Amino acid sequence: MLFQAWVYFYPTVDQQTTCERCGERGLNGDLIVVYDVNRGNGLGDIKTLDGYFVHHFAPSDLPRIPKNVVFVIDRSGSMHGRKMQQTRTALIHILNDLAEDDFFGLLSFDSEISHWRRELVQATSANLEGAKKFARGITDRGATDINAAVLEGARMLNAHPREGSASILILLTDGDPTSGVTNHEEIQSNVRQAIAGKFPLYCLGFGFDVNFEFLEKMSLGNNGVARRIYEDSDADLQLKGFYEEVANPLLTDVTMIYVGGTNLTQTNFSQYYNGSEIVVAGEIIDNNIEDFVPEVIAISSKQKVTFSKTNEFVNSSAGIADGLLQRVWAYLTVKQLLEKELLVSGSEKEKVKSEALELSLKYSFVTPLTSMVVTKPQREDIEVLHKPKEGDGPRVESYATPANRHVGLAGHSFLNGRVGLSRHPGSHGHFGRRSFLPSHHHRQISRWSILSSNIGIDYDLYDMSATIIGMTQSTEIEMTTTPVPVSHRFIRKAENQPLPLCFDVSKADIFKLLHHPSKALFVNGELDSLTNGGFTKIVIHISADQHIEVDPEGISLQQGQTATRHTGQDLITAGRLTVIMRVKEIDVAVEDVRLVIFIHEKDGNKFLWPVLRQMPSANDTEGLLALKPADYQVHLQQSDGKLKLNDREAPAFRSTATDYSIANPVPMNCWLVGADFALERTLNDYFVAQL
Repeated sequence: MLFQAWVYFYPTVDQQTTCERCGERGLNGDLIVVYDVNRGNGLGDIKTLDGYFVHHFAPSDLPRIPKNVVFVIDRSGSMHGRKMQQTRTALIHILNDLAEDDFFGLLSFDSEISHWRRELVQATSANLEGAKKFARGITDRGATDINAAVLEGARMLNAHPREGSASILILLTDGDPTSGVTNHEEIQSNVRQAIAGKFPLYCLGFGFDVNFEFLEKMSLGNNGVARRIYEDSDADLQLKGFYEEVANPLLTDVTMIYVGGTNLTQTNFSQYYNGSEIVVAGEIIDNNIEDFVPEVIAISSKQKVTFSKTNEFVNSSAGIADGLLQRVWAYLTVKQLLEKELLVSGSEKEKVKSEALELSLKYSFVTPLTSMVVTKPQREDIEVLHKPKEGDGPRVESYATPANRHVGLAGHSFLNGRVGLSRHPGSHGHFGRRSFLPSHHHRQISRWSILSSNIGIDYDLYDMSATIIGMTQSTEIEMTTTPVPVSHRFIRKAENQPLPLCFDVSKADIFKLLHHPSKALFVNGELDSLTNGGFTKIVIHISADQHIEVDPEGISLQQGQTATRHTGQDLITAGRLTVIMRVKEIDVAVEDVRLVIFIHEKDGNKFLWPVLRQMPSANDTEGLLALKPADYQVHLQQSDGKLKLNDREAPAFRSTATDYSIANPVPMNCWLVGADFALERTLNDYFVAQL
């Protein structure tokens, strides 16, 4: 029998704007419902229907495994104030909850590392008091050397092997690496080699500005998960709540075996914790229930244990809607494909994205690869709350929509968002009972109010259906799922201001990079349509019968009817054109114009990024590269602001963008604004019909 519950959340506009951290756009938080379900011990519950099965495994009558845990705490300057205070408070609570048979380590870091002890120690009363004194003394300062800190935490655990115990590494940080090794891929590789699959890494990203994708990749690559900790009044409780989820390991090296099963979701888990749940779904070959044999093998304390088919095995379709188990299987499969997509690159990445998108569209799942679109009634205004990108603030856009105008609720990604109720995953496929994360599939329904509008969302996470509902009146809404367009982020340098402007371009079109009519010089670039890198091709027209085409693999020079291909390091001279080809950059000179084209690589895909090194002397140039630094004024409003540029004003949000105009790209802070505002003209003015 399925448990059913309905939770309705109807905050008024006044309620959404009167809380301590509310702004004009309403509250910025989560509806949290804590719940649990009863599970039998042993093999657990298995439902089968129409050739599919879903297995819930959550034994609780097992001895607790002592743990070895190392806490790696960021004390860089960005942790100043409330973050640091809440971290200290949470650490002291967590230390109080360590069991005496646990061993632990504690270190803090900025550009340097400070140890409480260089080796793990037992959680005795005396040691805990010493560690709490150290925790109270952690203060913010300096830069952020994540690589050195995590490697040191891994070293401490590797130096303390203890039979019959479970090791855990926990990183808390609020920023990107800015000291030591700063290349994300290199850090991930170093950490993966140091951990070598021996224990999970859990990354806690503090605040909204954290580079969460980097932490997520590092966690997923080491059998853990990443969790965002929101800088709110209860951040210390969020930290403590996370620790409680991993405080009591019961099993390690869990392997789920299904003889007669196929197309299985994840079946191997490094650890299983008390209060969590492992869920596996798959198909039953030829729907042959008699030959379908599930089994779980794991390590409990110091011995191997096996959970096999018993009278607890549930082979029933009672109370289950047709196609439900198939949708659960598809849901878990999409979720795990999205996690895998973060870890792979090149052609494999595109294959995984394609599989996830195909399943998302087939089963109408709203994911980061799709969007939800609603059709709004005639003669009404609506404010649409967009889920911001990493590092962005929330934004509300007002639309006066004619009949059948499609208004995208961009970012309500139920597989990767903060809308809905759920038991939390302790690791891939795990479900914890104490805190909140979306995208898992017990029977929960939530209604999320969008400020100042009549639209809400009812989302049933168990049967994977979503319904848009009218909050105050009868409104007919149509929902579809469509692929999300690739977005590219550009930077415009600033004059007399510390932060540049940044803006997004969500369509892969051909940019007017530089037009210099008096010299008959035209430079156009084609944006990458598949990834959020830069340009796939740049064409430089020198005259009516001479141009060069630049791609990440080389240059094609066209002179009249003659075409030549150049790859590798080379020097090209032709008339007023000079090109110097190097390994990762191409220098182009045409009289008084000098252009550098960098060749960057991201997730296995190469792309181009042009930089104007010398502006032509004539003042008739236009295009993206001809933009002068922006001279703007800013008026702060909490973490957001309003920018004024040439007598025009627009809202802006603190965000980050990668500066590809240098050989070794680095992320930097910026003011995120609309493209038309940043460019001073409409975005369409910077597009051309052909290369």
